[in-house]
Amino acid sequence: MISVLTSNGRRRLILLGILGLALFWRGWLLLNESVNFNSDEAIIGLMARHMLQGKPVPTFFYTQDYMGSLGAMLVALAFMVFGERVMTIRVVQATLFLLNIVVMYALALEVTRRRRVAQMTALLVAVPTLLTLLYTSLVLGGYNEILLLTNVAFLLGWRVTVKRSLRLWHWGLLGFVLGLGWWTHGTIIIAMLVVGVMGLRYFKPELWKHYALAGLMFFLGSGPWWLYNLHHDWAALEFLLDEDSLKTEYAAENEADCCTVAESGALAALAISALYGFRFPNEASFQTGILAVGAAAVYLVLITDLLGDLYARVAYRKPWPAARRFLPWILLVGGILGGVIALSAFKDTTGRYLLPLIAPYTIGIALGIDRLRRIHRQWAGLALVILVSFQLNSVWQPAVSSDGINYPFDRYDDELIAFLDAHDYRFGYAHYWTSFRLSFVTQEHLRFDTALPYDENGHRPGLNRYPPYTADVRSADRVFWLNQDFPLLDNIIQWHLDRHPVTYRIKRIGDYTVYYDFSERVSPADFNLDSTRPFEERSFYDEVCIEC
Repeated sequence: MISVLTSNGRRRLILLGILGLALFWRGWLLLNESVNFNSDEAIIGLMARHMLQGKPVPTFFYTQDYMGSLGAMLVALAFMVFGERVMTIRVVQATLFLLNIVVMYALALEVTRRRRVAQMTALLVAVPTLLTLLYTSLVLGGYNEILLLTNVAFLLGWRVTVKRSLRLWHWGLLGFVLGLGWWTHGTIIIAMLVVGVMGLRYFKPELWKHYALAGLMFFLGSGPWWLYNLHHDWAALEFLLDEDSLKTEYAAENEADCCTVAESGALAALAISALYGFRFPNEASFQTGILAVGAAAVYLVLITDLLGDLYARVAYRKPWPAARRFLPWILLVGGILGGVIALSAFKDTTGRYLLPLIAPYTIGIALGIDRLRRIHRQWAGLALVILVSFQLNSVWQPAVSSDGINYPFDRYDDELIAFLDAHDYRFGYAHYWTSFRLSFVTQEHLRFDTALPYDENGHRPGLNRYPPYTADVRSADRVFWLNQDFPLLDNIIQWHLDRHPVTYRIKRIGDYTVYYDFSERVSPADFNLDSTRPFEERSFYDEVCIEC
């Protein structure tokens, strides 16, 4: 009895150590200011702030009728305890990620029945690749929340199907989690289909009470989605079915329109390479170096070993070990995810839509490493060290660079805010990635119309996410224009202003350019700068470029 308790205590200590490592690594990145605050996060913060001010609780993100406001609600609760700060948002995301590690540990233990595999799974997730860290550190659309809900659904789905659990609370919680995910983010469809297919295999008519309870709890969990759509002509469903509305701002504009097998395969290869750390999410180039080569070699060995084992068991009819019986489940998850992505607008090269693969495929990697122990323990240990080191390095490289792991939007904010306060400016025009971030950090003292474009593809009307700000700017007597790190736009703005009977002043603060002290009130619309047409299609483009 004592030895059992000691063994259990050691296992708990290992899991706590892994969680401590994850917390330390993430904490260092945040305290080192390697993770910059951006406008996507700011919108969540503003939604939470508005909730606490007594304004109506939004069902979805502002002007985006397909991502539920669960994340904003969690942040609002945290604001009540820790105050309305950027770090509070980070604490919420870190907590969700730690819960994800615990659930993935439980899932790995459930499906493989091997504690060592579960521990390796948790370790590989605790020091994730840049893609996973980015989308579980920043509030970029409910990815952290939906990853947790998806993993919980995988765990409960395994218990009620493969393990034949008859506990009603398992069934009820499964339905509620899937419903909550349906409201939170559309990618929960992966877990729904996986659980549905597994349920059909183990279907029993006499369990109708269990099915009915799961269905009822699903509608309860997804209640906000149904209530909103019944009163808004199914706006959320229309948004999901409209490919243009789902095009990512990070990726190429034609990604959501790709339709050929070759194009889809190329996108999948880029996305998978980002998911496993061989490519940074927003860059085209692949990582090089000894760790990248070592990680590729480890994956090649694991894949070769898996294929060889599959061939041997099929050809010689060898029985499957218990730990390997979940391989069809991994293939099912991957196949369903691939089918959903191929048939929908959820396509991009960042790899974020592949996040549901993290749990099953990391379990598969951990199981493959564990199989290497049959050759020699040192080989398994070396493979694990190489993969963990590679994943650490994939985050360390951008973290210690001047840009950080995401775009350095907030480097000169304090100086900029001080300048605007000194000149008594509150309302202005800017692009999306600058505007909402500054509104949040100034407690909405600064408010913007996001009429300026942030790249050469032109203005995106859908990024003016909070109409009251637009109305405030429109009614303001004094406005300023603000551009950030977009030299071509500076040239275009000055080209137009210099040809208009208006005087103005310019202040450069780091990568910011402030246009202020206009002799008369002007807006980007006066010069057609809020057009959705790409710059290169506009009549002035060549003349501006020649002057550049």
